[in-house]
Amino acid sequence: MGVRIGNTEITKVPIGNTLVDRIYVGTERILPVPPIHEFVQNIVNLGGSEDVVREGYKNVDNYYKDKASYLIFPSHADKYRIYAMNNSTGNAIPVYFSRASQGTFFDKDLNMQSAGLNEPRIDYGNYSKDVKILFEKEAANYLRDSNFDLGLDITGGGNYSIVDYTWEVLPMFNKSAELYKNTSATCYYYKRSQTTYVTGNQYVLSAFCRTEDKQEPIISGSSYPSNGDVLLNLPNNSPRALKDLELIKDSIYRTSVLGTATTNSTNQYMGFAKGVSSLERKFYYIGYQFEDGNVMTSFIPTTNTIATRSADEMKIGLSSVSDIYIKTVKNEYTLSGVSGVVNISEHIDESDGILYIAVMGEIDDTYFDNQFVKGHPNMTSNTTPAPYVAYSNSSVNTTYASWKAFDGISGLNSRWVSLSNAFNPDGSVIGVYPYLWINQGSTANRRRYCKMKVEVPKSETSGYAPSPGILSVGYSNTNNNDYIYQRTIEVTPEIWEKNNGVMEFYFDPPSVPMQYWSISVIQNNGNTNVHVGELTLYEDVNNR
Repeated sequence: MGVRIGNTEITKVPIGNTLVDRIYVGTERILPVPPIHEFVQNIVNLGGSEDVVREGYKNVDNYYKDKASYLIFPSHADKYRIYAMNNSTGNAIPVYFSRASQGTFFDKDLNMQSAGLNEPRIDYGNYSKDVKILFEKEAANYLRDSNFDLGLDITGGGNYSIVDYTWEVLPMFNKSAELYKNTSATCYYYKRSQTTYVTGNQYVLSAFCRTEDKQEPIISGSSYPSNGDVLLNLPNNSPRALKDLELIKDSIYRTSVLGTATTNSTNQYMGFAKGVSSLERKFYYIGYQFEDGNVMTSFIPTTNTIATRSADEMKIGLSSVSDIYIKTVKNEYTLSGVSGVVNISEHIDESDGILYIAVMGEIDDTYFDNQFVKGHPNMTSNTTPAPYVAYSNSSVNTTYASWKAFDGISGLNSRWVSLSNAFNPDGSVIGVYPYLWINQGSTANRRRYCKMKVEVPKSETSGYAPSPGILSVGYSNTNNNDYIYQRTIEVTPEIWEKNNGVMEFYFDPPSVPMQYWSISVIQNNGNTNVHVGELTLYEDVNNR
């Protein structure tokens, strides 16, 4: 051991994949400083949680803690970003993440919360109690009115009522279906779902449940109505057997049942029933969900229509040929010899939760630059999903309503069409210019968009349908005719043809996030209608 005379001095030197502090205090010593400590500090400095990072790191296998060049595990420093840890330096490298809809998750205290568009969900309650990055495929809840606010499509076998009820763990709910005491065969169920069953397909019904005595509910797979069985009458099927009964917290369970459709019909019942063995018990149910497949996914709230949760997407840019190992709650995946941009969603088979990803190779830390994410959901009406609103001052009829330009589909049967008297034949305007806008719906959903994609459908006869010739991109936070028009764009019919009816435009984002975003069509090409198949707005992932 050497000796150094003089003031204390600390310098960092790399040894393998680990930084160490070389500390001189009279005697030379070398003390290792694991990169996780540097990473934790970097995440905390960015506004993240030390507890989440350290808990996520515990799930990483020691082999990959030692061998991986980069590790991705639950850690995010703001509501939009997941970070990779450089396993030599502890530097935090942002990773591309997106999801074109809201989603729910369970926080560390196992209370259900909602995440906005493009927000990663660090979850503790779905699929397992491990901390994980929720990573799910697209799914839809075909049962409307998940909080029983509207009384849609519901019926029952008697001896039940809808009551006000406090679900402490589930703050988005304030009602319950109450199945009475001292009655047998009491049940609450939906008369039908808002979908047509496909013969041979599997479907999952789920709901949250609590008993009055806060004991585990008795639910079995025997035939209705014994033992609190689940009632899922798909066409020509007996009630299906129980699939899952998962304790969330405070005696609240989430239960699910799996069924297979044998005919194509919508006029069937699905719900939960209480049998003779549960005669003296009172049951409470909320949050019914009916979805495709054989996996109970995270809860999808509904109001007056079905709702879809978009797929989670994560991309990693690589600067060298690399191997990637992905560990999820249910599976593990090894990607060998990959390079360029790797879309993780293409390699995970089902809705799941990511515990960690190990990269043996080099991540391109510039890939995150100039990446764009869509900032609004696909609309299913002018006002759904709430709180978003699509609007125009000129729609030819309800078939070609405003929301059709925001539904994620571009085509002749899914487009916005303005009134035919919006323009004179020479292109001059009659009254006001037709405009189309989307209201982000709340302060929390405001965005700093900087990119717009416009798609116009092809005519049934020839060429592309009449489309904007000159349009202006505008935004406002009040919608009181105070739109700031950021850029005016001119597009000729030849340009539409050349680009297959799709154009992308870039503009400077506003200095603060905005709620109302519009295009105003100053001049049309073609005849006097304006046709827009799809309008999509994006924000830079580095400027949100």
